[in-house]
Amino acid sequence: MNILEWMQQFAQNAIQNNDKQRLQLVSFAQQGDIIREAQPEIAYQIYQTGRDLAESLSEPCWIMFFAQRMAHVCIFELEDLDRAMSLVTRDYVLSTKDQYVHCPINPAIRRNLVETYLYYDPVGYVDKIIEVIVYLRQSEASDEYATLQLDDFLAQLHLKRNQLDKALDYALRTLDDGYGYLTLTRIYWERGDYEEALKISELRLEESKFSRYMVADAQAWVAAMLMRTNGNQDIAKSYHEQAARQVANINFVPNSTLFDALADYHELSGHPDKALQVRDKQLERQNLVAGPEEILIVRFRRARLLGRMGQTQKLEAQLADIRSHLHRVKKPAHYENMLHLIESGFYSDVIWEKL
Repeated sequence: MNILEWMQQFAQNAIQNNDKQRLQLVSFAQQGDIIREAQPEIAYQIYQTGRDLAESLSEPCWIMFFAQRMAHVCIFELEDLDRAMSLVTRDYVLSTKDQYVHCPINPAIRRNLVETYLYYDPVGYVDKIIEVIVYLRQSEASDEYATLQLDDFLAQLHLKRNQLDKALDYALRTLDDGYGYLTLTRIYWERGDYEEALKISELRLEESKFSRYMVADAQAWVAAMLMRTNGNQDIAKSYHEQAARQVANINFVPNSTLFDALADYHELSGHPDKALQVRDKQLERQNLVAGPEEILIVRFRRARLLGRMGQTQKLEAQLADIRSHLHRVKKPAHYENMLHLIESGFYSDVIWEKL
């Protein structure tokens, strides 16, 4: 039984038994899911209330359901990876106990663990990430959507490790229903394959109908890649302006992919100063709980931009800032190699063949 079927069956039983408390569990789940993009912290509190009620009613699968949602909103909308890390490790252990092992949400609990490691410190936790993915492949072999997710996780893992041939191989496996468009757009961009990045970002824009954030992100990438490929600049400008307006109205912290596209557009339009303003705003909005990998990558992007702009003093300050965060990752040598490239005067964001 999948999660939706389980919830529907649970709700039907509660209605038949006139069990208002258990119906409230379903209501809390729906309320949190509806508002999580616009009001993620309130959604988190709703999920916590739901979990508390589930515990009082001795409903183990609802305890795990709300636990999964609490961690997921931390990973994505709140981008609070410190909080997510404590939640996913607790939830993973809990999911292995006898009263919880049958819960349909458990695969999602394990995917939460993969995603948190992947966005927190993918180089440091590479063995853990692969271990859980192998387990999920074995336990969800018949689930096509789960297979797409796992291939996308591996594509992202290799992307974050600058292994872009492997990243591309896994990403191309995810395209049957458009699941991996964002990952593939980034892989092509970081490879310098801008024509391909444009094609995929345009396909993603066609698919991104239901999330304001996803639409803005897709618009920003189409705009930047049109500039990269000498496409229609009027269309690029229109998409860029639409994306920028959307970003201004998004309550949660957008991840680095959106800022990469916005900054890229300005630099390619001949306004590196505006690109730097985007990077500065990105740093202002970034939470230091976002996870060390995200914190470092954002600073690397800004440092390379400063190098291309010839702003030596600001570049030195940014490099010092990067060094101050290296202690937070388990394997700093990976990031030190990226730092050495910048110190040697290599300022391109296409670095994968240099490492």
